[in-house]
Amino acid sequence: MRWLWLFLAATVACCNWPAATDTSTTGTGGSSTCPQTSSCADCKTCALSGGCATLWATCEANSDCQAIDECWLNCATGDTACQSNCLADSPNGSSDYEAVNSCVYCTECPTACAGQCTGS
Repeated sequence: MRWLWLFLAATVACCNWPAATDTSTTGTGGSSTCPQTSSCADCKTCALSGGCATLWATCEANSDCQAIDECWLNCATGDTACQSNCLADSPNGSSDYEAVNSCVYCTECPTACAGQCTGS
């Protein structure tokens, strides 16, 4: 559970985009249930406890998915080579991790976490 807080804490520094004016939007995977007027960190907290909770629970139960999350926190924002290495180092967790990220960034928080959706 420590890594959940690290995951959320790391996003505070990288995700302070200006607040959007609408309260929900449609991302790649469907309609958001989290307010898009909140910070990225607040939206992610909403997503991980709401619309993405099942995917998050699956990731939490997968040690490779947890390893990817811990590795990803050590990557600089936008360092896709580092992020790719994290996925490659723990291949049995990559699909679970990518599913959580897609849910959070593309479906639940596309505006609040603008620029984070990779379209996966």
